[in-house]
Amino acid sequence: MFIELAEVLVCPVCRPRHDEGTLQGLVAVVGELRDRKVIGGWLGCPACEARFPIRDGAVCFALAPSEARDRSGREPSTTESPSGSFGPQAETALLVAALLSLHEAAGYVLLGRGLGAMAEELSRLAPASEIVALWGREDGPVSPPSAGVTRLSDTPAGSLPLRAASITAAAILGAREDVIAEAARVLRPAGRLAVLGSSPAREGAVLSLLRTTGLDPVVVDPRGIVARRV
Repeated sequence: MFIELAEVLVCPVCRPRHDEGTLQGLVAVVGELRDRKVIGGWLGCPACEARFPIRDGAVCFALAPSEARDRSGREPSTTESPSGSFGPQAETALLVAALLSLHEAAGYVLLGRGLGAMAEELSRLAPASEIVALWGREDGPVSPPSAGVTRLSDTPAGSLPLRAASITAAAILGAREDVIAEAARVLRPAGRLAVLGSSPAREGAVLSLLRTTGLDPVVVDPRGIVARRV
């Protein structure tokens, strides 16, 4: 995990229960640090005392079902995974870099579930950015830590453990309403979101959804729809 990413990460247990302005950030306890990457340690929430381990550079946001229920007051959400990856890694990375204009970007770039496997390739195309990849079972085993890439595994379905307006650009696979709403929340003003893998039959519905979440569609292409945060 890139050490400075801790400044924008928030507790996934507390986030649904608190206003954005009252959220406390997570505290990083570093066991091993290498080139500004936390290889081992954990993140702790000062409010609910949840702990999230950092193993091999990846942050795991999983909580035992009973622990998550006790702290949030409700059952944890179930995860609906995308239906596999979106094309060859190198080709998809080039597409995402072009759609999001990453040659101009510097900051955090979020990759949704099903796109994490191309994180290292995208990092080479956008060396000024830190790629933050949501890692799910469909992405396979978590890769060893690498420069320019932070992996977040077992994030709650439909909720991102990130502060509002903290991400420069994002790419997601599919057009789930809650995922688009969360992507819109974490995007900075003028940040761009690429929606990949949505069927042409749903194009109108996706465009309408993007607009209702404060995003302005700027590119409509069979390979992906790009919208800009107003």
